[in-house]
Amino acid sequence: MYDILPDFILQAMEKEGIGEKHPAEELRLRVGREPLVKYAGKIIPLPGIHPTAQFLRELALKAAQHSLYAYEKPLRNGWLPLSGGGRLGIAATLADGGIRDIASLCFRFPGNHACLTQEEYQNMYKQGFQSTLILSPPGYGKTTLLRALLGHLSAAGYVVGVADDRFEIAAMRAGTPGFPLGAGCDVISGGRKDEAMLMLLRSMSPDVIACDEITSPEDAEAVITVGNCGVHLLATTHAMDKESLSRRPIYREILETKIFQRLIRIDIADGVRRYYTEVL
Repeated sequence: MYDILPDFILQAMEKEGIGEKHPAEELRLRVGREPLVKYAGKIIPLPGIHPTAQFLRELALKAAQHSLYAYEKPLRNGWLPLSGGGRLGIAATLADGGIRDIASLCFRFPGNHACLTQEEYQNMYKQGFQSTLILSPPGYGKTTLLRALLGHLSAAGYVVGVADDRFEIAAMRAGTPGFPLGAGCDVISGGRKDEAMLMLLRSMSPDVIACDEITSPEDAEAVITVGNCGVHLLATTHAMDKESLSRRPIYREILETKIFQRLIRIDIADGVRRYYTEVL
């Protein structure tokens, strides 16, 4: 993503103290308005910068390697995969199956996978890994924690299948992951999440199947199928807590099946993430 962004934006971020010590989590560019950067739980503007529609289009073209047509499928869902595990969200006018008049871009920067120590992992799973659902509001680091857990599971000898529909978990390029997930992970990137989970179940003999953001009835059905086949699950979802989760029909059914045994809730206070584990 730093190769896509122009120097004047990177310099403005650096001037605000955003860098290696305080890495960016999101950068939002909107036509005619100052960019907003999220980092360490804070959102700050980059003063003096007012992007034009042409500037946003040129950035989107650069992100798509100058071929928006090649990314037609993810663009229909409002995003582009970026090398290194990032994602570019796009808000624009929809026309004839494509997009025009880009109004906003949202760069989602991938988090550092090393957010969970070995001691913390062992405290979470003293009796061995159990199927786990990670929840938090958007932007709290669910995918980052999932990625960290994959590394620990791989190191513990588990065979893990990863359904990475948005190229964010593993950031695969030419068969090689952009993140060090460990030697025990097999990844299917792109396509539908539910189909990838069932493919992994049939073909890779996994101990655990992981995916990001269960959102559709098809995802839920695949999760239940995997769980009923004796394979552990690791997944994420947007929610404040178990109570708000249980009010959603899709998750009410999942929770009733008792497929997930652990819930990890992420909270942020004073820029510090904390993990709270609950037995389901």
